[in-house]
Amino acid sequence: MPNVERHTDPNVAGGQAIGGAATVFVNNKNVMLPAQPVTPHPCCGSPGCGIHCNAKTQGGSSTVFAENKPVIHVQDVDTCGHKRNGPSPDVFVGR
Repeated sequence: MPNVERHTDPNVAGGQAIGGAATVFVNNKNVMLPAQPVTPHPCCGSPGCGIHCNAKTQGGSSTVFAENKPVIHVQDVDTCGHKRNGPSPDVFVGR
C-alpha cells in the first residue's frame, strides 16, 4: 500500500502540495486531496514550462476518502506530470 501525502509534501521536482483536508490529519499535517495547488517548481518560468507554475494534485485512493474525496498517495501524478514524493513515513492507504 502507498504512503499518504500531506500538506507541504513535495513532488519529485520539489513542488509542495498546499492545503488538503480541513478535518483529517496525518502526522499533524492535513491529508492531501485532489485539486489542491502545488507550489511553482522547476522549470517554472522557463519557456514552455507554464504547467509547472500552476499545477494541482490529482488522483487518489479508490478506497480511502477524507471529506468525501480520495486521499492522495505517493506516486499519484500532479497535473504537471510530476509524481508525488516525500509522504508520511508511517501511514498508508489502499490504491
